[in-house]
Amino acid sequence: MSAKRRAYFPPLVIFVAWLPISLRSSLPSSVADFENPEIAPFIERYMRSGSLDARSRTALVRLLWDFLGTEFGSRHQQYEKFYGGSSFLVKQNVYRNYDFKRATALVDAALKLPPVTP
Repeated sequence: MSAKRRAYFPPLVIFVAWLPISLRSSLPSSVADFENPEIAPFIERYMRSGSLDARSRTALVRLLWDFLGTEFGSRHQQYEKFYGGSSFLVKQNVYRNYDFKRATALVDAALKLPPVTP
């Protein structure tokens, strides 16, 4: 399982990290901006989404940024990348312990299936 997580985690983090990046420049500077009568209507109008109001969306983007763009997120990414050892050693161990006979038997069984009739 760790090999799968190791393979999918970095691309997933990169994908999710791109979500809040464009919004970071337009986020309100603080919660006080929502109380400011001059800019609050603009924040409510431009920061809401189809399913979230402006406050909830701002909170979600800040949470994503905390987990992905800050020092905390970077340390966690490094931990996920290296906790199981060197990637080439993990891949060698997976290869060494993989049950090729069972996998081959599954493919052979699948190829002998009767034809599908509509």
